[in-house]
This record gives sequence, C-alpha cells and structure tokens, in this order.
Amino acid sequence: MNYHNVNFFLFHDARSAGVSNFGVHHLKEMEKAGLPTPAVNQIEMNPFWQLEDIVNYCTEKGIAVMGYCPLFRGRKNDDPVLLEMARRSVIEEVSV
Repeated sequence: MNYHNVNFFLFHDARSAGVSNFGVHHLKEMEKAGLPTPAVNQIEMNPFWQLEDIVNYCTEKGIAVMGYCPLFRGRKNDDPVLLEMARRSVIEEVSV
C-alpha cells in the first residue's frame, strides 16, 4: 500500500479521498497507521460476485462502496434471474 498518496491529500486540503480494491486488511492497516478513513472503496462487485466481508466492514466504518464491472462485462446477460428482473422492471438486462 502506498501511504505517500494518502499523505499528499492530507497536506493539500482535500476534503476526502477514496481507495480502490482495498480489502479489509488494507483498511485496517490505514486505521492502524492513523490515516483518515476513506470516503469510498471502489471494488469489483455485482450480483454474481459479492464480497460480503469487505462490504460489511465498509458499512460498519461508514465507507461507501462503489461497484464496478456490474455484469461481468456482458457475459451474464442471458442469466434467467437477470432476464426476469429486467422483464418485471421493463428495462434492458444491462440496466438491472
């Protein structure tokens, strides 16, 4: 983990900073080092790839979770559950 980047923001009056792909152990290291809690953690997360441990930890610490790659880059668009959710919501599968 590169603490230099976090320290850069601390000394340049940033209101908040986010991290990307940090696991629970990374966030605990930041806390142990006395660094501010990130505002957001961007992780790969979607209905087919759920990371309960990091999501629960972030929720407990007030860190927003931002998911990316929501549908496996289109490789799950034919999933029956996804198709049914889209049909019920009258939207396309990629919008679920």
